[in-house]
Amino acid sequence: MSDSDRLSIAVVGAGLGGAFAAYLLGRAGHQVTVFEKRPDPRRTPAGEGRSINLGISQRALDTLAGAGMSAPLADISTAMLGRLIHGCGGALDFRAYGERDGSPASLVLTPKEPVHAVQRTALAGVLVEAADREPDVEFRFESTLRSVDVLSGALEVERSPDGERAIVESELIVGADGAFSTVRQAIKATSEFDERLEELEIGYKQLTIPRATDEAEPEAERLRTDVHHLWPRDGIVMTGLPNPDGSFTATLFAARDLLESISTAEEVRAFFGHQFDDVAPLMPRLEEEYLARPASRLVTLGCSPWRAGRAVLIGDACHAFMPFSGQGANSAILDAAALAACLESEAPVTDAGLEAYESERRPETDAIAHLSSVMTPLILWLAEPLMSPAGTR
Repeated sequence: MSDSDRLSIAVVGAGLGGAFAAYLLGRAGHQVTVFEKRPDPRRTPAGEGRSINLGISQRALDTLAGAGMSAPLADISTAMLGRLIHGCGGALDFRAYGERDGSPASLVLTPKEPVHAVQRTALAGVLVEAADREPDVEFRFESTLRSVDVLSGALEVERSPDGERAIVESELIVGADGAFSTVRQAIKATSEFDERLEELEIGYKQLTIPRATDEAEPEAERLRTDVHHLWPRDGIVMTGLPNPDGSFTATLFAARDLLESISTAEEVRAFFGHQFDDVAPLMPRLEEEYLARPASRLVTLGCSPWRAGRAVLIGDACHAFMPFSGQGANSAILDAAALAACLESEAPVTDAGLEAYESERRPETDAIAHLSSVMTPLILWLAEPLMSPAGTR
């Protein structure tokens, strides 16, 4: 890269999309500084922070592998062959990923298009570590963006814990700062802008199903570690994604009012004993975890355009989906790759690169947003024959 093509780039947010974008842009020869309000994910204990498990598609994995990250990912991910739906009364229904022929479900697991489960914190740590090894990338954690001028490229950043503020100049700002993006709000203030941000009544709580330690436990009573487990009930869904150590991260999705109304250990145990009697006995810290963790909220977002002046958005900052589509992390990773590729192909014309990036990615993310909006009722519809104790397939 010639000096005339080299940009000073500020990436706001060190999540999956931001860290991967920093890695790719730094490797391409740009001078990249990443500002993240949270602490370094490499120093966050497992199970803390935004550690909800993710489903990573083969396409996203191939994108990461193509950037040289296949080896570390193998240590933190677990292949899932499909969804195993647990109905009331023990009925089971397996649906392989990539299966579209509508054939009767089978418990014979034949791999077609596996999805990989990975914990968000672990994946973020891998991506940050890779970017941090690039000589042209610098991370500034515990640094909060207070204001941004997308036309000039100036950012005001406050450092924790001393509260010191500094003005940073950049030629390009990549807003990877999530659904409540400060960069997006700055873009919104500069031109005609369409924003559709909706906070949902559904929330979630993350729980743990530890790995089986009793070797004498019957195999039939253990949870499979090669599938995505799903417990749909009336207006409630709990998922279980496997971890490399044999444990599972369980996430309960329900109305926030319901989640918050369960406030004692007795109520927790009674609720899970009634709704999830097949798995509740496998969760010895259920009451402790449930009561210690507040109900997290979910939002959906769409906006247009994704860019203005010297700023551009990626990931949840420009498109946030319901988690049931399993595409949030995948889309952020693919956004970062497309942005880096478009800037390289259009160098040094930044405007053309940003326009090419949005034109390439928007059709796909619009389609995913539509899928996301219907995925929750679809999941319940697929499981409807399993919703009663007599349901079988």
